[in-house]
Amino acid sequence: MTRDELPTAGRVMRWSKILVLSVLLNVALGGLLAAVIARRIYARYDPGRSAIQVMRADQFHELALSGERADVVMFGDSVVEFASWSELLGRPVANRGIAGETVEELRARAGDVVALRPKVVFVLGGMNDLVRGASPKEVLPRYRALVAELRSALPEARIIMHALLPVRGGLARFAKDISELNGLLAGYSKEAGATWLDAGAKLADGSGLLASQNTRDGAHLTGAAYRVWAEAVRPLVPP
Repeated sequence: MTRDELPTAGRVMRWSKILVLSVLLNVALGGLLAAVIARRIYARYDPGRSAIQVMRADQFHELALSGERADVVMFGDSVVEFASWSELLGRPVANRGIAGETVEELRARAGDVVALRPKVVFVLGGMNDLVRGASPKEVLPRYRALVAELRSALPEARIIMHALLPVRGGLARFAKDISELNGLLAGYSKEAGATWLDAGAKLADGSGLLASQNTRDGAHLTGAAYRVWAEAVRPLVPP
């Protein structure tokens, strides 16, 4: 390469870099724009809820309208959603968990659970209420309304109220609130004619927090921990 060619080669390299950066920037902006558009589209249907929450709830509603039936329904937030209940329990189970939902958001979907005409309904919620700033005493009436609605619509069904699971790490600050809310819910379960189940002790360490080997993020369970939890649930559902 001669001296006269060096500036030209340098310019080519510079323009190549600019072209690559331009492509990467356009891809990033395109992805961001798509995400913004998606959020706006779903916000028109259900403000404040994510696209995944809306799509999952819409699917459950469609199944309810189609006449779908299920003897056992697992109803709750992310710790319910993330489990493969049919495999864990060795029988058909309708998983109606949606991550991030509060008790009031669960109640808004209660009709789709009732439509399945279940014999057993497992209910777990409230952690997202606490995380969003509600006190245990504020969560209780919301939970009472949810369970009362299920009981009224499903008088013959067995309703299993499950205690909030223990947590650890950054969520450990909610441990006292979880304990208080579980005490309130346990007391209400008798009034509601529901079965109270607290498998938290099987998943906790000596301090009452979720054992480190049972979680990766302090809130959700490992595969092995789900097996332990399922064994506590198994005797309460029909074979």
